[in-house]
Formats: sequence, structure tokens, C-alpha cells
Amino acid sequence: FHYFKHYVISISGIIFWIIVIFLKDETKKIIVLIFTSISIAIILIEILSFFYVSYIKSKNIFINDLDSSTKKFDSKTKKDSNDLIIEGFDSTTKEYDSRTRKEVYDDFNKKNIEAVVVIQPSKHYGEISDINYTVYPLSGISKKTTIFCNESGKYSIYESDRYGFNNPDIVWEKELVDYMLVGDSFVHGACVDPGDDIAGKIRKKNNLNAINLGMAGNNPLFNLAVLKEYAVKKKPKRVLWFYFEGNDINEMRTLKDNIILKKYMNTDFTQNLINKQDEIDKVLFEVLQKEIQIYYRMMIMKEEKVNQKKNKISSILRLANMRYLIRFDDFFNLEDKTIITKEEVKIFEKTILESKNLVEKWGGEFYFVYLPEFIRYKNYYRNKNYKKIINIVKSNGIPLINIHSEVFVKQKNKLALFPSVRNIQSD
Repeated sequence: FHYFKHYVISISGIIFWIIVIFLKDETKKIIVLIFTSISIAIILIEILSFFYVSYIKSKNIFINDLDSSTKKFDSKTKKDSNDLIIEGFDSTTKEYDSRTRKEVYDDFNKKNIEAVVVIQPSKHYGEISDINYTVYPLSGISKKTTIFCNESGKYSIYESDRYGFNNPDIVWEKELVDYMLVGDSFVHGACVDPGDDIAGKIRKKNNLNAINLGMAGNNPLFNLAVLKEYAVKKKPKRVLWFYFEGNDINEMRTLKDNIILKKYMNTDFTQNLINKQDEIDKVLFEVLQKEIQIYYRMMIMKEEKVNQKKNKISSILRLANMRYLIRFDDFFNLEDKTIITKEEVKIFEKTILESKNLVEKWGGEFYFVYLPEFIRYKNYYRNKNYKKIINIVKSNGIPLINIHSEVFVKQKNKLALFPSVRNIQSD
């Protein structure tokens, strides 16, 4: 299956040129001229795609990003110095902030502001590390200026609460919690201003107390764990469990055998994290320092530039970047590794049932929120888990908020609901 697309393209090309051989000379010349022109155009598009993809990927690396260039930005045309349109750019900003997270972090330190960067909880559970984990965190560093990400021209930076989540700290002082949200980066508030995350919108629009327990990279296993550690104390009236179809199953798959996360499947297990924030902060500061050391080691590895150039040329000749942007390989991917297995169905179902039962024990209401991914409405789409996930939720009597069927299906221009800034238009 892996080489299927190569066979199709190669055989089609051979048949095409065999047919061309038997055509008239004048027709051959026209075909060769057209083929040459198209080939040159494709290579030029691939070169532009290479710069665009390199730029996108450079902004998504944690802090090990070596790109320190500054790209000026035209607020009228919404284009940067590579003439690439930046969707969702705030026209009131005069310059696109192309600093890496490490550079933003350094700039804060120069101003004597102790800032930190977002550290995904999945990092502690999925990697073999020399970090001395006395606890396994499910949140970030508490009460610190926290640098997140940049999709719209400026960085998302928020002040973390007493437990390291993206909330005003006062939400924990209020006795009544109307909503508590769990999920991944969409809930966390990736790349939007403080207060423009989903929980922030609920607080502003409805004047209700909403607590955001989302963290980037979380999956159903983490959702259950974070409810046990932090929701039990506050006993919210409603819990919104967000499921993102783009990667939640794949990320659950990579960590389903983790010893700590498996323990949360047993109803009585807890690390008592809500009372160990000093210990959590100590561990996370150690992780942060390790990441900074890795960054500086990478800065020294200049001798690898020759190999990097060879790899760049090779990727251009293979049209790797253009294929990445149009998801060409996905179209030919007959072996769909995203399909949820029977074992994973059981784990997923047990996870949401444990969460539902936990919430209902204190009289709370549990809702499952299904989030569709951007590519569903853009290119060829191959996610066969949709019906399975929906059926699991409905068969267990869990109230479902299906954003795909209740929002996107009713829209003519579905892609318009996907600005670069993920949550800013959630009103």
C-alpha cells in the first residue's frame, strides 16, 4: 500500500509516453513543450511551497526553533516579506512578530520578567527522560507569564492561574462553577488573547464562572485524569468534554499503555496534584531548563548545514512540500492508520464513561463536544472514526454537542469558520 501511488504515477507516465511516441512529430513537439512548461511551473510552485512550509513548521516547534529572521509585514496587503498571505492577521498590528518562542522568552528575561513557555503534559508521559519526576504534571507552571503560540501576527501570552491553567485566578475563589472545560489546544486557547479562549467567552458573554482545564496535546486519557485531579474539588454544574477528530485518537493511541494514565482508569487513583503545585512547578522548571540546553546545543550544530542543503534539494525534487500542503499522500493512503481499533474503542468508551460517572456523582451534567478538523471541509477527507465515536457517545446516553452537524453542515462557506485564530470567533 505504501508504494501504491508510485506505481499508479509511474505506470500512467509510461503508458502516456508510449502513446506520444506514435503521434505526429508536430503533435509531439507541442506535448513536450506543454509538459516542459508545466514541469517548470510545478518546480517554481514547489520552491515557494518549501519556504511557506518551512515558515509554518518553524512556528510550531516548542523552543528548539533556530529561525531568528525578522519578516516585515504589510498590514494592507496582509503579506510578509516572502509575499505569503497570512490569514487572520490583525490589521492593527504594524509588524508580524516572527520571533521564535525562545526569542520571546529571552526578551522577557531581559526585562526581568520571569516568563515560561507552555509545556504539554503529554511530554512527561510519552518520553524517556532524565528528569526526576516526583509527580507527573497535568498542567503548566503556576502564576507565571506564559508564552503559547503565534498564528495571527502576535503571540498568545497569558498569566497562568494557581494551578498552571489558562484562567484568571479568581475563578478558583468563587464557590459556584457553572462550567468546567477539558480538552486539547482548542480549549487551552491556542494562539488567541487571554479571555478569547472558549471558557473566557462563556465568562464574558453569559457572566458565568467557567474554568478552563484544557492543555495543548491532551487526549481522552488526559481529560479523565485532569477531571479526577482538579474537578472533584470544585464540583462544577456542567462539564464540557471536547473531542477533536484531527488527532485525539492518534494521541490516545501513543499513550494508552502508559502506566500512570492507565491507573486513572481505576476509580480511586489520584496523584493529589491539586495540593502539590510547588512540586509540580519544580519539575516543570527542570523540564524547561533542559529544553533550553537542547536549544543551545542545536545552535552549535552548524556543521550539518551541508546535509541540510542536500535534504532541501531532495525534498524539492520530490515535490514534498506541495504534496504536504494539498495532502496529496492522504488521497492515496489506502491503509488508514487513523481508524480506531476494537481495543481503542474499549479504552475510549471506558474513559468517557468514567468521566461521566464521576461528574454525575456530585450531581453535575456531562456533555460531549465533537470538534471537526479543518481538512474535513478543504480536501479529500478520510476519517472513518466519526460514526463510531458518535455512536459510542449516543449509546451511553451522553448529551452530544456535534459542532460538525449543528454548525458547519448548515454553513455554505464552511472554511470561513476556520480563521487562523482558533477561538476568537467563538461568539
